[in-house]
Amino acid sequence: MSRRTLRELCVPALMIAALILVSGCATIVSGTTQNVRINSSPGDAKVSVNDSELGRTPLTVELRRKDIHRVRIEHEGFRPYEYVLDRAMNPWLWVDILVFNGVLPMAVDYMSGAMWKLEPGEINPVLEEVGPEADTFHQTGPIGHGVISPEPRTDAGLIYFYRNKVTLLGALGTVDILDGDRGIGDLRNGTYLYHWAEPGRHVFVTENRVFRISSKIGDHVAEIEPGKTYYLRATADRPLIPMPEHQAKEHLPRLRFVGTE
Repeated sequence: MSRRTLRELCVPALMIAALILVSGCATIVSGTTQNVRINSSPGDAKVSVNDSELGRTPLTVELRRKDIHRVRIEHEGFRPYEYVLDRAMNPWLWVDILVFNGVLPMAVDYMSGAMWKLEPGEINPVLEEVGPEADTFHQTGPIGHGVISPEPRTDAGLIYFYRNKVTLLGALGTVDILDGDRGIGDLRNGTYLYHWAEPGRHVFVTENRVFRISSKIGDHVAEIEPGKTYYLRATADRPLIPMPEHQAKEHLPRLRFVGTE
């Protein structure tokens, strides 16, 4: 191989490596948005994402990877269906770690949101035929095998706080949960707890604690009704996320119970 040919091969490779070092591999390869396919049975259902109507099924929507997205599917005569898209680690982030061993590319991918992959990439629920007063969040029925649940009460609302098991940056720290200025408990990666709350307005505060240093994540305001069950998912970088019951029941059996308040 001639020196010229070698130079012609090496220069582009070095340029690509330099670009990744300053930009982040996931940002270059995957970008900061992702297409998610939304369908339903029956079709021609109204689709809203984060309270913005985007069209009717079937359709494909382009969403930012760094954000939490709540998808709502509505069809007359059927129970409204909601799903909160999960954020999983983008496999391309491993290139930053294993190949380039770079803090800078990881930081770029984190800030741009390219380090995340939205899951699932396709939503296709079978809608449940029901009356017009259907409630997406407060259905009835057992939570799931192995999930700790207290005896029912009619004088308070039951809240499950939980934190899904994730990897790398999403697993950092302990999330402390407060009801106003009163501590409820803390969640490490892959854990849950429950809490009885009096009826009325509550401001639930989350803080991320790393090596005894706490930083506020945000507030979540909730109106609690007696006899109802609520599911709030915690993350290391976002305020509490209200979860549909059907989705929380998929998550909770995989997690470790850490107690009550």
